[in-house]
Amino acid sequence: GLEWLRKRQNQDGSFTPNRPFMYNEALATLAMTEAYGLTQNRYWKEPAQKGVNQIQEAQRPNPSGQGFWGWRYESRKEIEEGGQGTGGPDIKQQLYMSDTSVSTWCVMALKSAQLSGLTVKQESMQGAMDYCKFVTADNGLVGYMDAKSAGATVTGPYSEQFTYHPSTMSALGMCLRIFATHNPDDPFLDLAAKKIIQDLPTVSKNHESIDYYYWYYGSLALNQLDGPDSPKKSGKYWNPWNKAMVDAVLSLQDHTERACSNGGWILSDRWGNYSGVGPLYNTAMNVLTLEVYYRYENAFGGAKRN
Repeated sequence: GLEWLRKRQNQDGSFTPNRPFMYNEALATLAMTEAYGLTQNRYWKEPAQKGVNQIQEAQRPNPSGQGFWGWRYESRKEIEEGGQGTGGPDIKQQLYMSDTSVSTWCVMALKSAQLSGLTVKQESMQGAMDYCKFVTADNGLVGYMDAKSAGATVTGPYSEQFTYHPSTMSALGMCLRIFATHNPDDPFLDLAAKKIIQDLPTVSKNHESIDYYYWYYGSLALNQLDGPDSPKKSGKYWNPWNKAMVDAVLSLQDHTERACSNGGWILSDRWGNYSGVGPLYNTAMNVLTLEVYYRYENAFGGAKRN
């Protein structure tokens, strides 16, 4: 799989055919950076660093005119080249557009790159943090594209079939802050954690409550905040979430004997159908969720787990 990714990497460091799509670039770069980090094999270093460079070049500029901002589906270069010669205000507005979801995936790729010993500009992390503050409300909720949208439903082609969990964006905001600044005393973290544990993972009879995306980022955020490897270690938020998450995720795993689906997650959430590869997306997300105990050392300098 890694070799397949490496061979399809474009000259600019992106992996998507035709033009960069930042969800793809973040995920593919994440795979490459972790391959290099785990092996320290120079064979993976160049493609990993190229992916990191592309993500940083794709980061949107700060509307203030200084520094960086977040990320959106398209790269910065695509917007800038598309606007050449127009001079219209719409192009300028598009250039600053970012969203919390894409931005957090990009930050996670950059954080993995840092941990792997690759070069990451601190200005990129600072820009992500500046954007995160911009989309954060004062009640522990985070907006998708701005603070005004905090708590509002993020829609998609199949989203009406599922319950939306507003604290999804809070979990993303927590992860972005935790991995960008490593500040355990950030008051937003407790505010957001309180929102998240009010909406624990459950599997309703009609399956409308399933949201693998939310469960992954909620697990990652709370494990970092007060899980067993955190300096806080209180378990106040992590313990109830962890129990509910494990019960929900494991109850949905397929165990059909002698079936190729055995061990995977076939039932999709609000985003699995949208991706077009539901079972693959579902299984990848849930494996990531069940790995939160092991994938990252605590960002606040807690104990290292073997």
